[in-house]
Amino acid sequence: MVLSMRGGDMLLIDEISLADDSVLERLNSVLEPAKTLVLAEKGGDIEVIKADDKFCVVATMNPAGDYGKKEVSNEQQTISTNQQAISIKQQAIGIK
Repeated sequence: MVLSMRGGDMLLIDEISLADDSVLERLNSVLEPAKTLVLAEKGGDIEVIKADDKFCVVATMNPAGDYGKKEVSNEQQTISTNQQAISIKQQAIGIK
């Protein structure tokens, strides 16, 4: 994810509904408009990764109810929906 953020690449997260809640919580700041990730696990030093403007996340999931799958939180759904709306609006008015 860090390499994708720095390189302005697309990150594909397949079967996001199978991810642990702790993983989804870590994704929140990456999916917000500021697109940042705080790395505190480096042993004392805290590094804040700011994604390139072209960085984007595409997440896929099957419907909840299948074995082992769960609903994505309302917060995750809201962030994703808002980001899609912003992206579509920017494309419509010619902002990249």
